[in-house]
Amino acid sequence: LQVSEGASINANHLLISKVRGGHGGEHKEVTNQYIASGTALGIWVKDATLTLSKASFTGLKAGEEPWANSNGTLSPGTAQAIRVDSLSGAHAVKLDHVIVSDVTGGDVEHGVWCLWSSPGNALSKLQVSNSNLHACGPEGSDGTNYAKNAALLSGLMYVDPLFMDPNNGNYRLSSGSPLIDAGVSGVEACLDYELEPEPNGCALNLGYYGGTAEAATKAGADHCVCPVED
Repeated sequence: LQVSEGASINANHLLISKVRGGHGGEHKEVTNQYIASGTALGIWVKDATLTLSKASFTGLKAGEEPWANSNGTLSPGTAQAIRVDSLSGAHAVKLDHVIVSDVTGGDVEHGVWCLWSSPGNALSKLQVSNSNLHACGPEGSDGTNYAKNAALLSGLMYVDPLFMDPNNGNYRLSSGSPLIDAGVSGVEACLDYELEPEPNGCALNLGYYGGTAEAATKAGADHCVCPVED
């Protein structure tokens, strides 16, 4: 999904999964040279504004093996759930209540991240809050290298989302997920989490199903109905 050329988009409840880049010998020809076409991106933003809430990105896999031609061995693919290239003027990207997990690729040194913003951008160009980043980059990576050049604000987590059955396309949170009721609570979010089944935990779930009738619940949690009462 590409957002560019001065666009300004507000988006909610987006699910992007199982994006695959080229592997091994897949390639394309540009100016008589062959380059690897193994990149796996969820959303690419350039010179545009994106505000995204309640979204899940999982299972992005770029090309893992280099491809060789007469000019030498070419790099394997990069992978990012959200890639932010140069943003001019007031353009910015803001993410809230987003889950990113399982982003892998061959170029682990330079190009495999949950979230990536161009080094030329100010940190404020990519702002992330009340979200979860997990399993991006080389095996054993922790949250310190999940987001490149981003402002990581309040409510950040780095845990396994525990999707119900991701191998078969079920990305609802299982009942034991730490991302249930991990989002914003209080009056400002009441209209969102009130839509979740009872007991809604008086807080919004993270990810695509947050604030919907398909949101997961925890046994024994409190249930709140708008307006919130003391």
